[in-house]
Amino acid sequence: MKAVLLRLSACAALGLLLLCDGQVNVQAQESGAAVQAPKPFNPAVAEKLVKYVIIAVDQGNATGNYSVLRELGTARFQAATSSGRLSEAFANLRKMKLDLSALMMLKPVFTNPPVIDNGQLRIAGYFATTPIRINFTMSFAQQNGVPRIANLNIVPVKATAAAGDEALGGTGKSDAQ
Repeated sequence: MKAVLLRLSACAALGLLLLCDGQVNVQAQESGAAVQAPKPFNPAVAEKLVKYVIIAVDQGNATGNYSVLRELGTARFQAATSSGRLSEAFANLRKMKLDLSALMMLKPVFTNPPVIDNGQLRIAGYFATTPIRINFTMSFAQQNGVPRIANLNIVPVKATAAAGDEALGGTGKSDAQ
């Protein structure tokens, strides 16, 4: 008897959730607003993901092999971005011989709070280093329950010109949305 009551309660709760979700979606559609507004994302987890990618780029720069970085991407990112293309994208960053691993000791500054927007985690910011500041934008999509790189842009800029974002020799950009 207790098991039956628990099952009925669970079904009722699920039905109520589905009903509420349906009402929210209908209201959003009627008002012409987007179905889902961007949702805030935990900045500590976003920091971890940013550093995870920065380390992969640094290792690619050190070895000239970007296959690991590529494999961290979504299937779409991998299809659109070869290891050779990543090598080309980061060639100028590699020539600068920047030790990106040193960024692991710093907290990134987010220019906007990390959000989940249209199913993707979007992160933008910089590492406040001198004389060269490292700007980044990244987006991640879930693939088999794991966040994977969907878009990546890492740009070194002169710290004094950071307000104008004067890029130094290339962007290190790889888009595959």
